[in-house]
Amino acid sequence: MDIPALAPSVVVPFRVTVGVTLVTAFAGLGFAIYELVASGWGESFLYATGRSLVFLFVAIAVSIARSAWGAVLAAAALATVNVIDTVIGVIRADALFIVAPLVLALASAASALWLSREIRRSR
Repeated sequence: MDIPALAPSVVVPFRVTVGVTLVTAFAGLGFAIYELVASGWGESFLYATGRSLVFLFVAIAVSIARSAWGAVLAAAALATVNVIDTVIGVIRADALFIVAPLVLALASAASALWLSREIRRSR
């Protein structure tokens, strides 16, 4: 199976987007595991941890497949999840659960926008 080649102008934004997506997915998994343990292995946190693990697998898959649009979609999905996590942090009045997801959401969204622009320009 051939791995698709990326246009030269897309390589750096792709790597940045995949990097941000991987960091975001790892952070989300870390937060989920933290909450899982803190809750005494509550069932709802088991589901959250499973979903966070799927995001990590998707980020790894788009990286291996060199799927530029896949990286955009993964980053956009994680940005959306992190915006929701920020709102939950506001409801909980927990600064860590406000700032960290907000920063990750902004980084994910910015990298996804940059990569999508470069993909369109390379056509």
